[in-house]
Amino acid sequence: MDILYHRRSHMSSRNWKISLTTFNCGKALPFDQPQLVSRILEELLPNTIADDIYVIGLQEFVPIWQGSFASVVEPLLQSLSDRIMENLNQQSGKEYSLVGFCNTGAIGLLVVADKNLVKNQVVTCNYRCGYFWSSLKGAVSLCCSLSREGDEPETFTFICSHLAANKGESYKQQRIEDYKAIMATCQEQFRLTAFKQGHIFFMGDLNFRLEGDQDLELDYTDPDMIKQLSKTRDELNICKEKGLIFQDFQEANIEFPPTYKYITNQADELNNKREPAWCDRILFKKYPQEDHKVDAYVSIRRSETLQFSDHQPVHLAIQVPRLSAASTMNSPRSLPLTQGTLTGDVADKVIGYGGWAVTKRLHFVVILLIVMYLFSKSF
Repeated sequence: MDILYHRRSHMSSRNWKISLTTFNCGKALPFDQPQLVSRILEELLPNTIADDIYVIGLQEFVPIWQGSFASVVEPLLQSLSDRIMENLNQQSGKEYSLVGFCNTGAIGLLVVADKNLVKNQVVTCNYRCGYFWSSLKGAVSLCCSLSREGDEPETFTFICSHLAANKGESYKQQRIEDYKAIMATCQEQFRLTAFKQGHIFFMGDLNFRLEGDQDLELDYTDPDMIKQLSKTRDELNICKEKGLIFQDFQEANIEFPPTYKYITNQADELNNKREPAWCDRILFKKYPQEDHKVDAYVSIRRSETLQFSDHQPVHLAIQVPRLSAASTMNSPRSLPLTQGTLTGDVADKVIGYGGWAVTKRLHFVVILLIVMYLFSKSF
């Protein structure tokens, strides 16, 4: 990934330098081609390797049904982690090690950090908000304590989410409610950490769309048009301005074309079957303006390697200050309604085994058995 970094001379050398990338893989990450996967990860990581922490959030990195099986997903995330560390260690004078990886269904999160950092208290949690509380949609979070030698530890929380799709008021409200539930779940699950006092990053395919009717004549590459749409029609920004969502977060200015929906196997051709939108976003907990520096907030070029997905990856490179214990945020006070854990477990298994049966062409046998069973009951 080609990104030119400019560091402010007055920024403290003790600041944290963090690289975050989010990518919806469209259920098509080619794990059966290891060399191609390595090239994809190279595209998702910056060329200049010098940061303290690298975070990659993935959505739909496996077919949805496979996300129901930990025995399938965990080895794949481990292999991705190994390849990320190999790539970083080959390009940098530093040495990097794994902080952790986790998933909710096909939503994955991987965190790698400078090996010299002291890492402890790594905790993860997940939230499911798909149909019947399945993991078709939801979020996965990792909270950890990191410190440099001689410094007090600081808490970092990374949240990767895939929220409800589609355009319309009811879908927008669902996204807002799911965001609140995700934050409340993190506050509860990470209550024994300094979650509220620490650094928090929220990323993923958040699926917010453009309000109003689609205009096929718009030039989505024009910088002035991008600025206008981002300010006046982007659902996330409008809801944030109204105080409905992400009240304690900020986002760098969007200066890149929409990240969805592209025609697969095409470089920059948008699919007019869906109105283009900035679905893929990275936000961070508010810092005083003079205490943080956004080095880059960009979409990653859709090279031939990345054209298997209809989404465009988004990357944030940021320098953030050390935080005092007084730096807090206002999380939702009440916990979400019960996720229906048992219902969600059953739904995931149905999705998992149903998808497996389809891939093995066994669904015809299942349907035949059901028909024979119903037929036998009629006599």
